[in-house]
Amino acid sequence: PASRDLSRTLLLPESSASTKAAIDAAAELEERATSELTGCGLAGPFKVRTSLDVRYEGQSFELNVPLTKSWKRAFIQAHERQYHFDRGDAPGEIVNVRVRLEAKHRAPKLPGVSPTGKPKPTGKSGAALIYDRGTLAVGVKLSGPAIVTELSSCLYLKPGWTLKVTPAGQLILTPARKVN
Repeated sequence: PASRDLSRTLLLPESSASTKAAIDAAAELEERATSELTGCGLAGPFKVRTSLDVRYEGQSFELNVPLTKSWKRAFIQAHERQYHFDRGDAPGEIVNVRVRLEAKHRAPKLPGVSPTGKPKPTGKSGAALIYDRGTLAVGVKLSGPAIVTELSSCLYLKPGWTLKVTPAGQLILTPARKVN
């Protein structure tokens, strides 16, 4: 599904004021992500996940936990799972707040390719025939050596490899199977 991930660095010591600041920052990020997804033509409501990157003060590695008022308890449990110990009452620190919005509907499908018929080479380079990708129809199979060109790239299909065009216009390359 289409989604948007946003984060903001906070670097706040453990306190109820810091938790409120993180919740407020998450609300701002959620509003921005909603605006960006709707601007792309996606309709809500969106699935929302908010989380914090947290560490003990003085540590350099964070763990991601859900953003709730009891984030410290979740952090201690995550720390114990990850490192097999906890520091109990040692002060924690909120490093980042993260928000992920996910559309309930998948992104629009890619348009299929429309050419039909047998591909015609546009040239030759050594033993390799050259094809224009825009003329390759769905289901077309090519065997290497071949070169497929398009505006922004070219692909060399080695001898022994095959290429097949999918309904979405993707090129699937497969090596020949070796028989022992």
